[in-house]
Amino acid sequence: MIRPLFRLLALLAMLAAAPGGAVAGDAGYAALFPQAAGPPVLDKSVAVALTAGQVGLISVRFAPAPGQSQMFNSFWCGLVIKSAGHAQGLVVVGEPGPTETLSCLGLQAAGMIGSLGGAPRIGLLYKASSPNAESIAAVVITLDTKAGIWKNDDPATNYLTGIAGTPSLDWMRHALGHGDGD
Repeated sequence: MIRPLFRLLALLAMLAAAPGGAVAGDAGYAALFPQAAGPPVLDKSVAVALTAGQVGLISVRFAPAPGQSQMFNSFWCGLVIKSAGHAQGLVVVGEPGPTETLSCLGLQAAGMIGSLGGAPRIGLLYKASSPNAESIAAVVITLDTKAGIWKNDDPATNYLTGIAGTPSLDWMRHALGHGDGD
């Protein structure tokens, strides 16, 4: 009885906090985020031009399902990454790791930041909050060219988290070098 109540409360909180209260129109997005308590809420869409084509990014927010987070009333951010007829869901802010935060408030910017070893990298800037402060979280995702999927680049994200600077896409490009020719 308590578990369904928590799911309902998490879903209601997510819908209340959603920009415009709109739920992502593609019902398939929910299947891309099994960590979510309910359907992801659309944040914004952007396109990033890569050397080999274009990647569509749809930022979504969602309350984590019970057991996924130790915090109540937290929100995570994920990306629906669309390229070459394929859609992939990737949690980028909120789950344990370098981007763990109480609440992800949404995508602020996204852009190509170069490549490493031939693998394209995309820089993402998210507004995040904790109980006493808001900040900008810098996140890097990298294409695993062998598997054909995007992954969180934890070493690059950890590095950015540990250095001083005001997060921006240019700051990320400079801090991580210019890649290998992009």
